[in-house]
Amino acid sequence: MKLELLEETFTNEKSGEAVPGITIIIDGDLKRVLDTITRLDPTLKSYTGIIANALVQGINKEMVKYKSDELIIFEENLYNSQNNQKFKGVRVMITGKLRNTLDSQINSERLHSYSEAVSTDFKIGLNNIINGCKGRVVKNE
Repeated sequence: MKLELLEETFTNEKSGEAVPGITIIIDGDLKRVLDTITRLDPTLKSYTGIIANALVQGINKEMVKYKSDELIIFEENLYNSQNNQKFKGVRVMITGKLRNTLDSQINSERLHSYSEAVSTDFKIGLNNIINGCKGRVVKNE
């Protein structure tokens, strides 16, 4: 599954500080997977919930214990002016403990960017979520 990420800079509304952030583009195969998960797991009802949960599971492989409510994460409707398509995106602000963990991963795992670190952690966590959903039946709505 192809994962599209945009690395951006956001302003932390509390401190006014410019902080790095990642936008995960929700379309194609990823959208289908996330939509299936929302139908299979009643505790994961939104893209932000699934992505936060997946990131936390992927990061926790590093033995750093996070909770999904420690992440600054939000969903937005986005627009691609090149092909005139609307799509969903989930934005993750990289601050505090998350930034420290990703910086450590980048240095120790020879990764090159926050996008690469988030992508790695997200894929690990998403696989865990998918494995937890195996054997469940999707109900047609």
